[in-house]
Amino acid sequence: MKLASLTVIALGSLLLASCMLSPSSTHADNAAGAAPPQATATGASIDESLVQQILFVNNQSGVASDNNPGTEALPFKTVSQGAKVAQANNERGIGTKVYIAPGVYRELVSLPQSGKETTAPCILEGTSRGTVILSGSDVWTGWLTIAPNLYQHPWPYTWGIAPYPQGWDGNTVLEDIVRRREMIFVNGHPMTQVLDYSALTDYSFYADETAHQVYLQLGPSLSMTGATVEVSTRAQILTAHGKKSFVLRDLVFRHGNPAVQDSSIQIADSNNVLIEGCTFEWNNWIGLGLSGTSNMTLHNSIGSRNGATGFDVYNMRNLVLDTNETSFNNWRGARGNFYGWSVAGAKLGGVHTGLVKTYTATANRARGLWLDYDNTNLTVDSATLVWNFNDGMFIEANAGPILIQNSTMSNNQNAAGIAGANSSDVTLLNNAVIGNGAEQILITGDLDRTVTNWETNAQADVQATRWTIQGNTITSQDSSQALLATPNWQPFLTTLLATNNIWSKPGGQQTFHVGSSWLTFAQWQALVRTDTTSAFNP
Repeated sequence: MKLASLTVIALGSLLLASCMLSPSSTHADNAAGAAPPQATATGASIDESLVQQILFVNNQSGVASDNNPGTEALPFKTVSQGAKVAQANNERGIGTKVYIAPGVYRELVSLPQSGKETTAPCILEGTSRGTVILSGSDVWTGWLTIAPNLYQHPWPYTWGIAPYPQGWDGNTVLEDIVRRREMIFVNGHPMTQVLDYSALTDYSFYADETAHQVYLQLGPSLSMTGATVEVSTRAQILTAHGKKSFVLRDLVFRHGNPAVQDSSIQIADSNNVLIEGCTFEWNNWIGLGLSGTSNMTLHNSIGSRNGATGFDVYNMRNLVLDTNETSFNNWRGARGNFYGWSVAGAKLGGVHTGLVKTYTATANRARGLWLDYDNTNLTVDSATLVWNFNDGMFIEANAGPILIQNSTMSNNQNAAGIAGANSSDVTLLNNAVIGNGAEQILITGDLDRTVTNWETNAQADVQATRWTIQGNTITSQDSSQALLATPNWQPFLTTLLATNNIWSKPGGQQTFHVGSSWLTFAQWQALVRTDTTSAFNP
């Protein structure tokens, strides 16, 4: 009886607060039915007709050499040489396309900023999608048999346990396995790293940095006879800084072993960049890292099975992500129960004018899509965020406006379909939020939070305010879950505009959770003074 009485008192307080709203804050004055803001991002615009020279790389050719002229008959042997010549051409205003033939290229391709860059196109392109592989691993032979299925090899590296990135220590815990960067693949299959010789089991390895030996235990389905053993030895596979009119097309990047919060492929401080038809897979931490770049398009690409995050985007202007996928990421983090801090299928921070369209995030051991800090004028259209371990989408610390439309957040296992923290001017339009493991929509974080605009250095206190929830289908398959949960925050409750939604939940009428109180749909409508054109299906 005590608990019931407290609930009634709390509910009465909520409804009283609703009745005390001033006329100026009622939703009759809101622009119901007004078109939501649409991002105006256009992405890269590169005129490839300006290419004046074609170069060829083919490490499978018997005559390949970096001393060659780079013709189809006399190709370069390494991608690095093709990129070096293309960069030199760019500095002279000569647009260049480098065709790369199928093969595995085990090298670091580095394109540093020279200060002499021009807008002439610089293009690195595979001749057959999925068959041109730039790898951070080397093939190791000479394994010594020390027991059935157990092999030993000298180990020259002492990478140790990576330090915590700046600002992480004290805010999150990284187990030792999360801070490692060793990776071994046998016939393309990843072996599981263990941290002690006694922990070896089938399909695992242990790198002993003290004895400078690595031990590899195969299992019944793998034999060392004829096997290809690939050991990751390079943190980065491709780096490009200060580029203009730069294209990566139809390339696979794999087996880079960067440590915590670093990326295998890094493109920074550039302008007018197009990446399309590329795959970033089986890298130790971030697959593709993009930062400080304007007029960027990432199209028809995949970030899959990376140790932490597939795509990480930071401080970008005019960004388009179109028809991309990030799935099965954060295997490294999951080894140490690290699911939330910083990792996601894709993580976007500081995007000023951006469009994410036709994006899929499936079965990441993390969030599907994380819109993290200082995103403005951003639209997410036709995203599919399903079966991820954490939130389908997390919208954190953004001044907005942000529009999420025509998207599906379903069966995300241990958290919300959509979680919003300290983000304002968010519109959820025509989405399906169904069967997620906790609340379908969750408002969380702090009442307010200071966010700094990276372009202007202006600071603003950002609250969960001016949200629009319109035309969505929000369905729980668990009678104990809230369709929407929020603290009893007036900035959210008094500025919410909700229309034409279908709310569904089995078993009972307790559907919305505000503060410490459960509300029926009618009580919810009375509290927020909106959502009157929506329907509830028990």
